[in-house]
Amino acid sequence: MNIDQRLEMSYFQTIAELNHDHEVYLVQHSQNKKICVKKVLHVYNINVYRYLQEHPIQGIPRVFLLCEENGVLTIVEEYISGSTLEEMLNVNGPMPEKAVGKYISELLAILEKLHSVKPSIIHRDIKPSNIIITPKDHVMLIDLNASRPDVKKEEDTRLLGTKGYAAPEQYGFGSSDTRTDLYAVGMLMNTMLWGRFEQVIFPKSIYTPLIRNCTQMNPKDRYKDAAKLRKSIHSPYDVESTAGSDWRRFLPPGFRKGVFIHTATAILGYIEILYFSIVLFSVDEVTGLGQIIASTCLILTPLGIVLISSNYLNIQWVMPLCRNKNVFIRYLGVIILDVAVMIFFVIITAIIIVITRQDTL
Repeated sequence: MNIDQRLEMSYFQTIAELNHDHEVYLVQHSQNKKICVKKVLHVYNINVYRYLQEHPIQGIPRVFLLCEENGVLTIVEEYISGSTLEEMLNVNGPMPEKAVGKYISELLAILEKLHSVKPSIIHRDIKPSNIIITPKDHVMLIDLNASRPDVKKEEDTRLLGTKGYAAPEQYGFGSSDTRTDLYAVGMLMNTMLWGRFEQVIFPKSIYTPLIRNCTQMNPKDRYKDAAKLRKSIHSPYDVESTAGSDWRRFLPPGFRKGVFIHTATAILGYIEILYFSIVLFSVDEVTGLGQIIASTCLILTPLGIVLISSNYLNIQWVMPLCRNKNVFIRYLGVIILDVAVMIFFVIITAIIIVITRQDTL
């Protein structure tokens, strides 16, 4: 910190302490009376703040002054009025899908700009308390002390982020990149829909497939960039239930994520379907060929219901009702599809039985 920086910093007088533990203060310039925020950072990347000071990004507080001394960075930045998403959720509970879509879309627009920097800037601590909704109902992304440029290395050396929102690679299982922020965005969407933090993915929203994609364990299975995710926010029915280029999306339900407990449960379920469809189906008057065809139909009936209920390859979207924003209408569309599949195969099975019985006379 040189003399000029000390002089400039002296103009800012502390008027309130915003966060004692994190050394965040509300300050006012003694000459122009401008209200700002002063932060004392012990963990930071100076290159991130230098870039933001020289190249302000809309949606991120402007950086007015940087002073680094003895491994401590003091910054003075723009004061943003409004309420954090955390405060809004604590007061109002779950957010409507329309509000979730609006706020997440604006957040992704900010991330697009951060990620487009060369090298990309990764925020690495996206969570409700780091997002302010202004009085004009716009998103501001704050607290970039965990941010760093996307420089290639083997793995993160320490966890910088918040439990629940931090991606697996932030725990030392790889190197953070722009998809790390998308993982946090997925968890943020989930929190906004529940109205509180939950590990379980919200099951009843048009954004559920997007959340599942964002929160894949392997970064390669997530969205490639913020722009693609923002496009899907506006057209959520066009997104695949898993990453578009991932071969796992073609696997049957229970096998797509590669999670052992899911796979084991699915295997038991499919074995049970096979057992009840083949072993327990027996009509003495039906020929061997009839037995095979009828058993096949009985296998396809529950399998069809499973595939429809899990929205395998977005199969639900063939029914217009399943595209409705009303969750009850969407469920009605799924039920109608399930019933239609069941009736179809029951009719086919009945016809096969009648035909093969006639053949044995």
